[in-house]
Order: sequence, then C-alpha cells, then structure tokens
Amino acid sequence: MSSMVSTVRRRCGGSLRLAPRLVINSAGPCVDPVNASLNAPSRMIGGTKGSHILLDHLALVQALKGQMIYF
Repeated sequence: MSSMVSTVRRRCGGSLRLAPRLVINSAGPCVDPVNASLNAPSRMIGGTKGSHILLDHLALVQALKGQMIYF
C-alpha cells in the first residue's frame, strides 16, 4: 500500500497533517470494499457470515495444507 497522508481540521482552528506508519483495517466483513477504497483491492471474504480472523502466516498455511479452521 502506498503511503497515506491526511490533513484534518482541528476544532480549535488550524489543521494537522497525519502520515501513519501503520494502518489497521478492522472493517470486519466489509474489509474488501474498504481495501478497494484505499486502492488496495482484495478478496478476503467469501460467502460466509460471522467473525473472521485473517492471518498471513506461511508456516500455518503449510501446516494446514490449505484447509480452513472454523470455531
């Protein structure tokens, strides 16, 4: 993802320029539309409902041999 810089207006007047080093997307099941709006399209959510925890962990993927874990 490219660096994101935002300018916000302060209630007391003036503005503040923000450039976060890390953005945590906690959009839940709306993660794909949110990522698309940030120019980082994804397909993380399929046809299931409920809570999702998505991990990018190669050793776990290899150990599970491509299978999903449901709780």
